Amino acid sequence: RRMKCNQTFPVLCLSDDNVPAELQNTCQEVMLDCYGGNRTVLRDIRDKRREQCGANEQFCDVDGCIRKTIPCTVVSHECPAVRPRRCPDWKCQKQDAECVDGGDVCTAPTKTLCADGVTCAENLRACAELGIQWNGCGDGEVECPGRKHFCAANETMCERQGACGAGLRFCGVRRNAQGKQVFRDGKAVPICKATCAAEQPTPETALAEFGRGRAVRELIARSADGVVAVVLSTETAEAFARADNGTAGVNFTVGPVASSLVQNGPFRKYFNAGTMMSQPVLIEPSAEVVINGGFVLEFVVVDDSIVNETMCLRVLSGLSVVTVTDMTRFDAEVELVATCQRGKLDNCSCAVNLTHFSAYTVVDDDGQRQAETAATAAAGSNATTTAATDATTAAA
Repeated sequence: RRMKCNQTFPVLCLSDDNVPAELQNTCQEVMLDCYGGNRTVLRDIRDKRREQCGANEQFCDVDGCIRKTIPCTVVSHECPAVRPRRCPDWKCQKQDAECVDGGDVCTAPTKTLCADGVTCAENLRACAELGIQWNGCGDGEVECPGRKHFCAANETMCERQGACGAGLRFCGVRRNAQGKQVFRDGKAVPICKATCAAEQPTPETALAEFGRGRAVRELIARSADGVVAVVLSTETAEAFARADNGTAGVNFTVGPVASSLVQNGPFRKYFNAGTMMSQPVLIEPSAEVVINGGFVLEFVVVDDSIVNETMCLRVLSGLSVVTVTDMTRFDAEVELVATCQRGKLDNCSCAVNLTHFSAYTVVDDDGQRQAETAATAAAGSNATTTAATDATTAAA
């Protein structure tokens, strides 16, 4: 699942008979380019490949047939900073005027073109529910500076989304002396600076083999610039057993969750309120396992509001780790794993014991309640204002 191409041409075309020979193993800007821009050809190929999937499998353009509970690999990646705006065809340009008019590929009610370049759906969430995943933003949006997954019509509008405007980086959320978040209109108030003392790291995919007789006791997922983001560890080889009673080791993968799933999936209420304190991760073992205790998951929790160990402990006292068993079920219930304990890393970190492997993230539960209360109050105030305006207009 590793991306082998660069940010300008991020999509690696498959090496199989379905892709024209001259395009196999080449890097393209969008997946449709791997098929010469021919939507009819891509649709026909996909339909034939989908027929090969079993009853408990889903079809993914990159992965082929995989278990329904595993998210598909993304088919579209973030736009680069030099071309930040997403166009309707999912390519990236500096501004809307440079986007190519490809005509009305989709029509109402399925008027939204999904990231695969051929599927039409009611909206972006519907695209993600179909298993078509992406990183970055959708049509007509830019990703807000320094705050992964946050999108807006322009950088000025980012400030209304709980992110930061042009020329500034997202350096965390504002907190009071007790370590509690500060909210405005139901969203966490961001710390915006030209340069951050620390930024929340986004983990890249990491893999390690655990098992009896193996020395590996720790799997570290780092950001692109080498900063530790997440650590999965165990102190004993007997921390788990294979469900099939086999003796071979098990490969564990820790990786990031696609933007489409963060923005629209089960964790979305925390994401929208700004109370998600870490990038979500998905932990996948290569074989079914039974946990016997002893696995610890540790998230780095850093931003410019956490200035010392005292503030770290105050912040952690209000944070929890939550999970969903199936990230592809958008209505899945979010479950509490445990309240954060101080981890072993030098940076402020949240550690919890694991009982199963799935998708996880760190959230501020108290902050979420504050955000929901503030949002309800703001909505009530707006409704009162609208009613008063309507009454005045009617009287006039």
